[in-house]
Amino acid sequence: MSCPDSEQERAVDEEDWDRADACYTQIRTALTLTFPGGGPVAEFMLHIHDDGTAGRRWHDEPFDAVSP
Repeated sequence: MSCPDSEQERAVDEEDWDRADACYTQIRTALTLTFPGGGPVAEFMLHIHDDGTAGRRWHDEPFDAVSP
């Protein structure tokens, strides 16, 4: 699945969580967020909006794995 810039936002708006997760996975595997000192952030979420802006959240420890 290839997610255009605003696909994740539309998926969330439509409550299509599988599609939103697929977009998150694609973004997360393609990018790395780093601290100002250069070290990688353990986990982050990046949301790309329809207007071309983005929002992000980060955490300094890995997220807990979710079991199916």
